[in-house]
Amino acid sequence: MMRVGGQSEVGRLLSVAVKPADDAFRSAATIDVQWRDLGYTAPPELGAARPEYRTFLALLESAGAEVLCLPPDDSVGLDSLYVRDASIVCDAGVILCNMGKRQRRTEPAAQEAALRAAGVPIRGRITGDGCLEGGDVCWIDRRTLAVGRGYRTNDAGISQLRDLVAECVDEVIVVALPHWRGPEDVFHLMSIVSPIARDLFLVYAPLLPVPFREALLARGIELVEVPPPEFETLGCNVLAIAEREVLMVAGNPATRTRLEQAAHLSDAAASPGGQMTHAAGLPALYWHNPALGGPHDEDHPGSRRVDRIGRLWRRQPSDDEDEGGNAAQDGDEGDRDDPGDRAEAQGRAPRHHRAEPPHQPLVGGAQADNARSSASTRSRSTASPSESNSSRARSR
Repeated sequence: MMRVGGQSEVGRLLSVAVKPADDAFRSAATIDVQWRDLGYTAPPELGAARPEYRTFLALLESAGAEVLCLPPDDSVGLDSLYVRDASIVCDAGVILCNMGKRQRRTEPAAQEAALRAAGVPIRGRITGDGCLEGGDVCWIDRRTLAVGRGYRTNDAGISQLRDLVAECVDEVIVVALPHWRGPEDVFHLMSIVSPIARDLFLVYAPLLPVPFREALLARGIELVEVPPPEFETLGCNVLAIAEREVLMVAGNPATRTRLEQAAHLSDAAASPGGQMTHAAGLPALYWHNPALGGPHDEDHPGSRRVDRIGRLWRRQPSDDEDEGGNAAQDGDEGDRDDPGDRAEAQGRAPRHHRAEPPHQPLVGGAQADNARSSASTRSRSTASPSESNSSRARSR
């Protein structure tokens, strides 16, 4: 049975559901039929997406995550690549969404069939007039859930979500999202916020609603801001593998530098973004993030830090990492002799690390959208950009 639970965006990722590009895109003929109706500005290239996704899966597995690949399903389309949008994970199980985008309405049912077959418990579903997408849902801490009220998630959907999480959540914060580019564009709460640690969030400040910004600061959360040019190249679209361990699109050097400085990340390898970002976001995932005091994986000692979807980073431990969260999960493992740690201590490149190519901007104008997000449910791809895929959708 697949492990499910953990009300956190930053606890160690133990298990994750994904939809491989081959199974979402199916064929060139399928792409040709669907991409315009879904709002893509250019068709994704299946040939380039395949190796990208293989690299993506390898990065998840190298971080110690158990990966469940959702099967092909004729009832869903290209957007099924973004798994996080169709479901939400809480300690009681998975909540199936009711999609605001009409072309994606069949995705929750398709996920349900696959998840039940894998032994994943279903907590409930959003129904009727309620609309809610997982990309609008963000765990602020184990007992606090933020929900974006926008064009994909409505008041009725939020009301139903409150009922479904009432026993495991103390507070639901409703975040009024801006109009920005309108109802036909893709815009989720997690387009503008990506938690990096319990006390550190990556945000796009120009679109961050003031009350929500103030609420985060009041909780002692430091905000790292993505510069405007890199919002357009998915700089805000970051998946946490664990606290201060992130998977992000390469080619956003200013964002990377700000994260390294704020989160004390050490440099490692990178790959440029590519086809999986064709429609504003990396492949969305949902996952198991053990929250403070929750379960952890005894079989995967040590910390890995992967940049979405390129760099593999390692954490530089801080003196206060003995208090809950990722540190508590790793506490009994800290003294284990990890070959990667030995290599770093001796000045050699640790395992999994590769030489980083020069920074390459991710072409196209897609904004971050998880779903989270393709981690995520959000996550977030890695083939080199090419002239043929330089036009990317702003909507999915």
